[in-house]
Amino acid sequence: MKKYIFLFFVLVCFPLFAEINDQIKLLKDEDAALVKTRIAELESNFKVKIILVTSKDEIDTKKMVRSNKQTIIIRIIKPDNAKKMRVGVDFTKDINIFLYKDEISRLLDEGQTLVDDKQYVDLILELTGNLAEIVNMINEDEKASKKEGFINKVKIFLVIMVILLFVFVVTMIINKIRNISICKHCDIEMDLIEEIEEGNKSIKIYKCHVCGHSVRVSKRY
Repeated sequence: MKKYIFLFFVLVCFPLFAEINDQIKLLKDEDAALVKTRIAELESNFKVKIILVTSKDEIDTKKMVRSNKQTIIIRIIKPDNAKKMRVGVDFTKDINIFLYKDEISRLLDEGQTLVDDKQYVDLILELTGNLAEIVNMINEDEKASKKEGFINKVKIFLVIMVILLFVFVVTMIINKIRNISICKHCDIEMDLIEEIEEGNKSIKIYKCHVCGHSVRVSKRY
């Protein structure tokens, strides 16, 4: 009686949008409702689509993906002439599992043990939860990587700007020094005709050899 009350509570409180294709009738009705609820919760929390399919034959999982949403497809296969079921999982291409392959393999090995013990509900609940967590970690890693990449780009931009500013300032100083020795009347380089040391000052005298214009430039030590 308690089981049916729980099943009624589940059906009322949770919209069962989870996708289960139990072709070999692996789950009882109340177990299927529980699994659907769990998958619906995971899909809502982790923003990932989870599809569970049981079959006698291998399945083309690509045909099962009907949206652009990140999708996990869990396969439980039991051919007619086989004594054991096989557990497998597929991910859509937008889920980069490269760094988590070993963890996923470990989960499938543990899941195979539960299948062999006919603990199908435990298998599905553990596998869906763990895989959803992995997808969430993958997404968080990608966000962190993008953020780090953005920060590195900002750092590179700031370094380039500092270098450009340094070049600009040095160029301005060189041009200023150079302009001191240019005759403002003839626009030609004047000759340095005399250098004088007065206390803590150095005085240079420039004179234009064309118009005779002269300039005194002093610099303190």
